[in-house]
Parts: sequence; C-alpha cells; structure tokens
Amino acid sequence: MKSAAMSGGVRALGLAVLMAGLLSGCGGGGGSSSTVAQSGAPGGTRAYTISGDLTGLASGTSLVLQDNGGDDLTLTHDGSFTFAGNVPSGQTYAITVLNQPRRQICLTFGAGAATANVANVAVVCTAGPEYAY
Repeated sequence: MKSAAMSGGVRALGLAVLMAGLLSGCGGGGGSSSTVAQSGAPGGTRAYTISGDLTGLASGTSLVLQDNGGDDLTLTHDGSFTFAGNVPSGQTYAITVLNQPRRQICLTFGAGAATANVANVAVVCTAGPEYAY
C-alpha cells in the first residue's frame, strides 16, 4: 500500500517537473522581429508612422490635428510632427484639423494608403479673416 501511494507521488512530481520544463521552453513572448515593422498593428501585420511638417502657425497659438478622426495631436509651433498611433499596412490615413488656431486657417495635405512610413504630410497655416460678414 505504501508503495502505491509513493509511486503516485513520484508520478505527480515527475509531471510537475515535466510541465515546468515545457513552460520554461516557451520563452517570454518577447515579440517576433520578423512580423511587425512598427508596434501598434493588430494580428502581426506591419504598421507605419505618419509624420510631416507644420508651417505658418502664429506664435502663442495651437491647433489640433487628427488622423482618421482620432489620434489627436496638439501642435504649438512650426516644425516636424509625428502621430503617436501607427497605421496598419495598406490602410488609409487622412489628416484633418480638429481645432483651428485663433485668426488663422490651417490646411492639411496628407491622405493616402500606408505602404511605408509616411513623412510628407504638410500642414500650412495662413492668416484668416479679421471679421466674418
């Protein structure tokens, strides 16, 4: 009787050691460098950054850009910018102005399909009308 109980305990211990070895062989899931170009894409597809340049923004003002109606980006001075979110490969991006700066009109030139990192979005601000009629 003691022998049967002991062999069951040895089997359980052996199974636990085997499972521990199998689990340690799985690794930490650190991501595969061959499936994702940039982070943020679901399902292991490639994803790309969207960036560009802002010119003409008046000192002391700001504007808010959006990519595809979200991913808000507030800009407070001229220069380069990059959206925080990435666009999955082949998906479209469309940059729009959510909030115009005071007394200025800003136009965006940036829409298309993301097939690589996009760096040529242009946002140009000019003086707007002083009074509305």
